[in-house]
Amino acid sequence: MAETDVAETEFYMNADDEDELASYIFGSGGHLVADLEYDAPSIRVVDDLRVFRELRARTRLFFMTYSDLLESPLQLRRITKQGREAYYVSQQTGGPCIEWLCGARYTRDGRSFISAGFIGYRPAYYSSQDGKLRKPPSQFTTRYRNLAKMIRTDATRLVAPSSGRVYFVSPRFRAEFAAQDLCLGPPFEHLQNLLARALIH
Repeated sequence: MAETDVAETEFYMNADDEDELASYIFGSGGHLVADLEYDAPSIRVVDDLRVFRELRARTRLFFMTYSDLLESPLQLRRITKQGREAYYVSQQTGGPCIEWLCGARYTRDGRSFISAGFIGYRPAYYSSQDGKLRKPPSQFTTRYRNLAKMIRTDATRLVAPSSGRVYFVSPRFRAEFAAQDLCLGPPFEHLQNLLARALIH
C-alpha cells in the first residue's frame, strides 16, 4: 500500500499464524474475500478456515469486511482476457475493508526467501452505492487496531535499516526461520543471513 495510507502493520508470520489470524477474524464477525480471477460477477465471501486454507494456496491477498460496518459491498471489475470475460475485486470501491497481504516464499540465485505481509486500510474508499468518497468510521478503525494489537503481541520488532519501518516477527516464524535455511525478503534482502538471524533473535 502507498505511503499516504492511514494505517499499516507489517509482519513476518507462518502458516499457523495465518490460520490463527483468520480464525480471529471469523470469530469477531469478519469475512474475507480472496483476490482471485472470478469467472462470473459474483464475489465469494469466506468465513470458514478450511475454505481460507484452500484459497490461500491460490492467492496472497484478501479483503476483510465486517457485516455490521459494511457501508457498501465490494465490487468486481470486468476485463477481457484472451477473448473471454474475467472479473477482479476493485480495490477502492465498496467498504470499508482491511487489506491483508500474506507473506510469500520465492527463490533467487539459489537462495530461498520469504517476504513480509501486512494488514492495512486506505484513508477513504468509493461507495459502490452512490460513488461518493467516504472515510471509515471510528468503529472500523477500532477493529483494525485490535487486529494490529494481536499481531504485535509477543512479536519481535525488526526495524528496516534504510527506512526505519517496523516489522513484527511472530514467535512461530522466528522459530521456523531459525530452523530452516531461509532469508528475509525486502527490505532485508541485502542482509547476509547471519545478520538477519541476529536481528530477529
